[in-house]
Amino acid sequence: MIINIQFIQTITPSAYFCCICLLLSILYQLLQINHKRKTQKQPMQNVKLLPSQRHKLILESIQKSNFVTISDMAKMCGVSEMTLRRDLDTLDRQNRLRRTHGGAQLFDQSDGSSNGIEEPNIKLRTTQNQEAKLGIAQSAAKIINTTQTIALDVGSTTYELAVLLQNTPLRVFTNSLRVAGRLGQSRPNVYVPGGHVGGTEPAIYGAQAIELLRKLNYDIAFLGAAGFLDDGFYDYSPEDSEIKRVLIECANKVVMLLDSSKFGRLSVVKFSNLSDIDMLITDICPPNNLKKALSDAGVELVIARPNIK
Repeated sequence: MIINIQFIQTITPSAYFCCICLLLSILYQLLQINHKRKTQKQPMQNVKLLPSQRHKLILESIQKSNFVTISDMAKMCGVSEMTLRRDLDTLDRQNRLRRTHGGAQLFDQSDGSSNGIEEPNIKLRTTQNQEAKLGIAQSAAKIINTTQTIALDVGSTTYELAVLLQNTPLRVFTNSLRVAGRLGQSRPNVYVPGGHVGGTEPAIYGAQAIELLRKLNYDIAFLGAAGFLDDGFYDYSPEDSEIKRVLIECANKVVMLLDSSKFGRLSVVKFSNLSDIDMLITDICPPNNLKKALSDAGVELVIARPNIK
């Protein structure tokens, strides 16, 4: 930097003082502008939703997907997972949702069974999520070849699949009396085991049924479940679960038919790990934690879309 000494010597003290004041004024204004910019940005970074606002956002999200996870909602609301858990507990006490392992699901007041503990009656189940169940059944029917031997579990979705198979030449083994009754007068050859008849959906259970079903080999077993968590599939009934385990053990391919209302739902009995299943057919993509668990377990995920004519 070159300084002209002669020029500096020609500046009077008063002019020099004015220059200093001008520079200080400019510096002060620059500092003020910088401070305003920081104070304007800071509130946006620290904005936190009120509990009522978080509750509204949680309920809106759960209405869209039927299920939310704690981790996803905590990020969306900008709070800790502990705070989000308290929010979910509050909404659960108000019967506005149902808490589950790792999240919450939509509270269905029509049957009061969102906790997956008490099995709703079959008439109610056949009217719930009909369009989704039909789409799932249609996707399942596409993977069946004629002359195969298949096993059909009890359940409203497997029943929808049975309806679609009435004109298909194959062998069907089932413990569901509804499925057997529907297919008994149609083209498939239908077989049922002996045993005890019971359950909210009439079906055959017991040691005799298990012994017979275990002696067979199935090309595909189609199962249902009451709940789906990241550690496996759950059902209401110990008796149902025993049959499901046998079908999994004896099938070359196991396909789970499950609508999205079962996501994140815990029930009485865990009957299988995710790795026991080859394919899951459902109506919407599961939440990220469940989707990752399926991928880690090597389960093929199929999203069904109903073809309603």
